[in-house]
Amino acid sequence: MKHRDQIEKLQAHYLQILQCLLQVNHPDESLILPKILSILTEMRNITNVFYKTSSQTAGNLPLIKDSAPLLMEMVTTVQHE
Repeated sequence: MKHRDQIEKLQAHYLQILQCLLQVNHPDESLILPKILSILTEMRNITNVFYKTSSQTAGNLPLIKDSAPLLMEMVTTVQHE
């Protein structure tokens, strides 16, 4: 992965922002940050599975080919990475 250090610094920065926002907006909910991080992780996993499945089947599904050009563009981009 290119620029791993930059990505980690950016992620740490966003984590600090999220922590500050949660302290201000939800001061009595100490478990909200782990819940949010868990949900984000699960969403990333679902997205990865979706893209892998889509990239394998998109060419065979006329519905995706004909009615969702943005989805096809995303699938094509994922295939070339």
